[in-house]
Amino acid sequence: MEELVRDGWLVCEHGRGMFVGNHKIDQHVVGGNSSSGAAYAPAQGAWTSRMLSNSIIPAGTSLGSRLRVEAGTPSYASLAN
Repeated sequence: MEELVRDGWLVCEHGRGMFVGNHKIDQHVVGGNSSSGAAYAPAQGAWTSRMLSNSIIPAGTSLGSRLRVEAGTPSYASLAN
């Protein structure tokens, strides 16, 4: 049971019991050097993405706060799939 909890298959809630967990996808860091300081094993499957659109928009209050710029600052926006 401990192994299933550790791997994310089960969740143990004190006083409530065991529940099926949301299994997490993870990648383990492997040895090696790269510009970022670590090399990562590729995830399984065929991964693709494509740019659907891009534009420059004024940052609103929320986006400006997250980007740490003033509201109205031109910001690059893109939509990918």
